[in-house]
Amino acid sequence: MSAHAANTRYLIRIQLEQVVRPPIWRELVVPANISLSWLHEVIQESMGWTDSHLHQYEQGRIYYIPSDYEDPLPGARDEAKVALSEVLKKEKDWFRYSYDFGDGWDHRITLKEILKHDEGDCLRCVKAKGGDVLEDCGGPHGLMEMRKIKLAIESGAVSADWEAYENYKLEELDFENADLKFINRELGDIYSEAAERGGLHPVAAEETHGGGPFIDSDEDYDLEDEDDGFEEFMSALAGGKIDLDDDDSDEFFDEDEAESETFPEPYKELPKGDLLEFSKTLKLAETVHAVEPWKQLWDRDIFAVEDPETKELDIVSVLGRGQEVYSIHVHRAPTALAFWRSAFSAATALDPESVLKMSSMVEVEFLNKAGMDAPDLKLYKYTRQQTPPRGRHRWIRFRSYRPRCFPWFSEAEDMAVLRRGMRLALRYVELMQQSKHPESFLLSHLVPGTMPKSLKVFRLAAGAEPEGNEGWQLEDVSVDWERCHAEQAVYQPNEFECARLAKMPQQEDSWEVGTLCMPTGVMTASGPVMPVLAMACSIGTGNVPPKPQFTADVDISEAQTLWECLVANIDAHGYCPTEIRVVTHEAYEMLSPFAKLAGVRLAQFEEFAMLGQLFEMLAMMPGPDEM
Repeated sequence: MSAHAANTRYLIRIQLEQVVRPPIWRELVVPANISLSWLHEVIQESMGWTDSHLHQYEQGRIYYIPSDYEDPLPGARDEAKVALSEVLKKEKDWFRYSYDFGDGWDHRITLKEILKHDEGDCLRCVKAKGGDVLEDCGGPHGLMEMRKIKLAIESGAVSADWEAYENYKLEELDFENADLKFINRELGDIYSEAAERGGLHPVAAEETHGGGPFIDSDEDYDLEDEDDGFEEFMSALAGGKIDLDDDDSDEFFDEDEAESETFPEPYKELPKGDLLEFSKTLKLAETVHAVEPWKQLWDRDIFAVEDPETKELDIVSVLGRGQEVYSIHVHRAPTALAFWRSAFSAATALDPESVLKMSSMVEVEFLNKAGMDAPDLKLYKYTRQQTPPRGRHRWIRFRSYRPRCFPWFSEAEDMAVLRRGMRLALRYVELMQQSKHPESFLLSHLVPGTMPKSLKVFRLAAGAEPEGNEGWQLEDVSVDWERCHAEQAVYQPNEFECARLAKMPQQEDSWEVGTLCMPTGVMTASGPVMPVLAMACSIGTGNVPPKPQFTADVDISEAQTLWECLVANIDAHGYCPTEIRVVTHEAYEMLSPFAKLAGVRLAQFEEFAMLGQLFEMLAMMPGPDEM
């Protein structure tokens, strides 16, 4: 039988090299056409690794690596696009899988037998030898040394090396026996996940997954400051007319807004009460993971929670059905409904920049250990929370979003709202399962661009305690989506400053004045933010170089930044133009009183003639690391 025939299966042995006392290996039945990326998942679960380090495959001089490697080897192939049958073609063929290049765990993968398609399961561990393996224990030598020490202690011998390994709790480890039942349960989860994502076979091209308005919170953002390389770019763009080093110009970055090379550890030295808040939320999150509400709900199957004090609505969304991001989001009032108005009305998923500009929410996310940042791991230590057992998507981290901010570590004050959202998400699934009309709980069936006429809203009964579930009653509430807009107070320029500028001489000239929310983040004391750049550009005389105004302070609105930019340009050039052009209603409304006072024409256009091209180029500008 050809190894490439449909439904062909392989019996393979995966054995740890250099580990001989005892040997550690697994024999598995896998599809011959399983991709090497899915085989990586199978290896991790069957051997007991936590996917916390880098890996690669090697056969001769050919390497197979993940597609997201930052520094791939020349000529290496994408493991997601390669089938196992392309590498192992006949019995006794073998290749190597390396994991954790520091400790050096090398696995020899050998094709033992090519099976017929009707012989048992298609993804199953049939035999196993050797039990627990351990991350970061010093590699094969360290593992065997730990086994030796454990045997010595069990025999009553005193080992001088015991202290070096006491944190590993040797008495709880079983180096001899593999838990075949547990391994096959984990392999079953992999098979189910792969089936929902299209199968275990290789992908022919990059696959995308839509269905929601969210971005991946693990997406990499360049948080370097924009100063590096920015002056040369701007000067070239303006034909050399812009000099950001000019002593008379404002600094592009204020000293206190520039990126700090380090930031305080977010969870270090928290008060006992704050640690208790995180601890309670971690424990509840474990319950949520066990229930897996994403098996019942898509991310658009939202419900609302009425705040008992403010009577405003938070929105809860459950992610995970798409098998990419597993989390619960609690969108905070007063912007929650405005966000979801945009999400439902959009024909496709919102772009990442729009999400970041609008999002005001707190989330709990379930990840593999490799996706956790150092502070997330330390939170387990600080709260004395037991680390998760091995398995997929079991590590927990918290993130908070604010408008114009990148996701950042949550604060203790966010935890009560997040716990309420998690508890009611479980209650929502329970009520849906008990209902005679469970479809009424779902909104994901709506055609993109269609708004739901009502939302299911949890309201707290009078006298009931918010910490429990019993006092929350679920009601259908109609929503007037036309009134669900993010409230933005119009910035009011200083009257004295308006009067001063109105007295400036006027020159026949037209200025375009606008702002750009930069997609590349800047680190501040409260986390990474999307800075605002404002510019005034002459389209009349053409001899007025733009004087940019920049802020990374999220408390300073785009309208205020625009006004400050206009003031700086009028002062720098000594005159006020006879016409000012803007493209947003907010800018027009803010500048109207000044324009009337100064006798300046104020016009609102759909797009800028010159500044729009400049902003478009700036928005595509790479970060310093890409220059």
